[in-house]
Amino acid sequence: MSQISMVNNEDGIAALFDRAEELGVKFDRAWSMEMWRGILSNSLGAIFYQHEGDTVIGAMGLTVGIVSDGEYEAREIFWFGGDLQLLGAAELWAKKIGAARILIGRPEGDRSGALDRIRERGGYEMFEVLYRKEL
Repeated sequence: MSQISMVNNEDGIAALFDRAEELGVKFDRAWSMEMWRGILSNSLGAIFYQHEGDTVIGAMGLTVGIVSDGEYEAREIFWFGGDLQLLGAAELWAKKIGAARILIGRPEGDRSGALDRIRERGGYEMFEVLYRKEL
């Protein structure tokens, strides 16, 4: 049975990033490390990972902020692998810090629909689609 743990230091973040790279996840490691150092040092976010013993099978990073209606909102920043257990840990943390809602993205490369099925089983609904422009 898998377990969920929370990353709270730089070594933990580096180990998760190592695993993400092993799994072929594409990201800017240096920028991501700097961003998460700031987020975790100010308690503005959390990183959870799902593991079986020493083997990481998924991870999710979230930040929290205040939106226009004055409520706290948690947003997923990255997610790879894992299942509803990982999503549940993220939701529990978001509720604990007072977030009214949680937003989770849809990766461009998710062609299998597996993450859509996890979201639907978790009670999520499509809210909006984001557009991006490189500057």
